[in-house]
Amino acid sequence: MKFDNPAGRLFEVLNKVKKYPPSSQARLVWRETFELPAADQLSPLMTAKIATTMLLIQQSLELLNEEHPELADHPPAWASQVSSAFQAHNMHGDIAGFVGSITAETLSSVLMTAALLDKGSNRKALSAEQLVEMREAIATVLDEVLDSTDLETDLKIYVARSLRKILAAIDEYKLTGATPILESIEQAVGHAMVDPKYRNFLTDTQLGQRVFDAFQTASAIVTVATGMPQLTSAVQMLLAA
Repeated sequence: MKFDNPAGRLFEVLNKVKKYPPSSQARLVWRETFELPAADQLSPLMTAKIATTMLLIQQSLELLNEEHPELADHPPAWASQVSSAFQAHNMHGDIAGFVGSITAETLSSVLMTAALLDKGSNRKALSAEQLVEMREAIATVLDEVLDSTDLETDLKIYVARSLRKILAAIDEYKLTGATPILESIEQAVGHAMVDPKYRNFLTDTQLGQRVFDAFQTASAIVTVATGMPQLTSAVQMLLAA
């Protein structure tokens, strides 16, 4: 992914779909585009991902209006074209009707919007290697938490839920970007402010310190790669207080 903004993520999806022959089965195209297993063809997960993709249209327009208010009265034509393509799309047929509405000019316009939103921005796309590194760090400590016999049940449930939320944000990165990853980490760490038991777990136990290290690893990757506000130093001050 070249541009970490809604238009950039939408372009990546449309560009993948556009490469399939028009006679391809729509369900297969979307499953492969979203990198879902065969069992998820026409599953609620696929439907949710298509809905998330559709939301990228409105998110692109909102960000464009925020960063370029001079264009607010002249929304790009591609937005209505792509919206219409999704609304008329038959998931039980072939992909021809959908890709027929997404012309080369439409793709080019979406890409131009992505480039415009990226200009002057610190947002940078995360690499596949960085996503794998984050996922491995979080998944490793999640396994340790689930295997632990020392954690109280309520604490284990909260920590596992927080780690799974971060993993879900990482897995959804290609559609939702880096912000949800950092937000899920901030939420997991910020909970220490209101939960002394959880705070003591992070600071006073070896497993908790490994969990916190995983938070730091993932946070550092996101903030360094994307230019988003740094989390680590503020968190260290919080936990040391």
